[in-house]
Amino acid sequence: MPGTVVSIDTAETNSSHITSNSQILKEGTASVSITSKSSEGTQKYVILGPSELYPFSDVNDAILFQALELLTSCVSTLELTQRIDPTSDYIGFDDAMTQCRAILRDLFALRSIGDGFASLVNAIIWSLKNKDTDVLSRKQVSVVLEAIKELKRKPLMHFDTATGLIDQLEEADLTVEPCMLDGMINLA
Repeated sequence: MPGTVVSIDTAETNSSHITSNSQILKEGTASVSITSKSSEGTQKYVILGPSELYPFSDVNDAILFQALELLTSCVSTLELTQRIDPTSDYIGFDDAMTQCRAILRDLFALRSIGDGFASLVNAIIWSLKNKDTDVLSRKQVSVVLEAIKELKRKPLMHFDTATGLIDQLEEADLTVEPCMLDGMINLA
């Protein structure tokens, strides 16, 4: 019965029918469409089940929840980094960036979530690695933070969406691929 839409006309039903349809929704087997008629006109509400909201059943929920937890931690760390002035507290800034890099390595281990997820995490890792001991500008920290926030909002993002975010990293003067790659290409 997946994908079945159940319509309920609230003028003709009582709450017991809605409860039974809500049970169907909780089981994730159907969407419920409720139409109510009032003096203001007909209003239609569609309630989506989990299978409609999260169509990627092949992604392990535990991996996704682990990624969301790590992304939340990464956002917190980068927000802290934004508040630190590296010219007056380089050690605090560097410590926060080191924590961020460690979280990103853990996120890279979860790259099976999807191509968009993997490519964006990889680009951010290389962006930070290529800066190495250089201090990121406020703009660069902000761009990395926004990319992580977007990844947290859409961990199952499409590869094309990730490419757009990677372009924003490059526009902020961050190098998103290994520097040694250029040298290897020149050797060929």
